[in-house]
Amino acid sequence: MKKEKLRMILGSLFVIVIFLSAYAAFGNPSLAPNNANNSSNASSSNTSQIFFVSGNVNGSVVGYLNNIVLSLNFNKTDSVNYTTELSGIVSNAISSMQASNEISEYTPLSINDTSYSILLSNMSAYEFQQGLRNMVSNALSSKNIKLSNNISMSSIINSIIIVNATTRINLPPKITLNYSTQAVQVTPPSQNISMSIEPLLPIGTNVPLHIIAGVNQNGRISNSQFRVSEINS
Repeated sequence: MKKEKLRMILGSLFVIVIFLSAYAAFGNPSLAPNNANNSSNASSSNTSQIFFVSGNVNGSVVGYLNNIVLSLNFNKTDSVNYTTELSGIVSNAISSMQASNEISEYTPLSINDTSYSILLSNMSAYEFQQGLRNMVSNALSSKNIKLSNNISMSSIINSIIIVNATTRINLPPKITLNYSTQAVQVTPPSQNISMSIEPLLPIGTNVPLHIIAGVNQNGRISNSQFRVSEINS
């Protein structure tokens, strides 16, 4: 009698174990394969697919940062003989600008005074560029120095005096880029971007730009996949 009861108890336990195993494999949604979940994952994977589009747009210069770098490029053969003269003129011009509070401070970055780090105060980077070029031109004229017989004085000076400043540029709220032969209208991640352009331009000037961007199927651009460069004429 005791043996039969023991067999019945063991049989019941066996059935319970089988039931629980079957439920774990098929009845528990978190463990069983789910077609709906698989479909969702596939859809999510598709929408994250990136397509690269590109095109040209016009941005507008809206300002410059006050920290700039001035470099003197004496690679022009016409100006090589006047390196010391020009360096001295530029140094005097910068000192004069600081005395008039247009420049807050400046630091030479080279032992031969051919590059400077400058912090502007009461002038923009573009105004500094144009003002310095004019001062150098006037100084050369007063000394009756002619850098070239074939190239205009202003062209030579513009090629020597290089001002590098971070430029703030506004993009249109909507831009049209191209994917193969298809035009795609997208919204830039930010309308205000910062980049370097050369030469510096007056506030409000349009700048031709080339854009390459990665967009998903919803037409959204990723910040990390948005590249803007200036189109040099």
